[in-house]
Amino acid sequence: RRDGIVWLILTLEALAQVATEDEDDPDEAAEELALDELIRAMEAYDPEETYRSHERKVELIKALGRRRTERSAEAILPYLKDVDEDVRFAAVDSLATAGDGALAEPIAEVALDDESVRLRQRASEVLAELECTIKGHPRRKEIEAAIPKTAMVDKQGVVKMRK
Repeated sequence: RRDGIVWLILTLEALAQVATEDEDDPDEAAEELALDELIRAMEAYDPEETYRSHERKVELIKALGRRRTERSAEAILPYLKDVDEDVRFAAVDSLATAGDGALAEPIAEVALDDESVRLRQRASEVLAELECTIKGHPRRKEIEAAIPKTAMVDKQGVVKMRK
C-alpha cells in the first residue's frame, strides 16, 4: 500500500536526522543508511513492471531526489524509461534536485524522445535548471529547439535560464 511506502520513507528520513543535534547537518552514517534503504526499496520496483501501483515508485523516487547525492541520482536514472508517465515525470523532476549538469545525455533523451509532451517540456526545463552542457552533442540543434523560451544556450554550450 502507498501508506506503507510513505511511512517507510518518513521513518528513514527521521532516522537520518536522529543522530545529530543540528538538524541542518545530518550525521553522514545515518544519512548513508537511509539512502541505502531507499535504494534497496526502489530496487524492488522494475521500471518495466505494470502490475503494481506506480504510486510507490513515485514516492520512493521523490524521497531519493530529496537526498541530493550522486548515488540517489544514479538510482533514479532507470526510471526515466519507466512504463508509467507519472513515474518518468517524478524521475525527471527529482533529478532537477538530486542531479547535476553531468546528466545532460539521459535528460536530453527524454526532452527529445519521450512520447509525453509534458515530460518532454519538463525535461527541457531541467536541462536549463541543472545548467547541462550540450557542446558537441550530436543532437544539439534539436535540444536548442526544444528548450523553453525562458532558457538559452550560451557560447560554451551550457543550457541556462535567461536572467
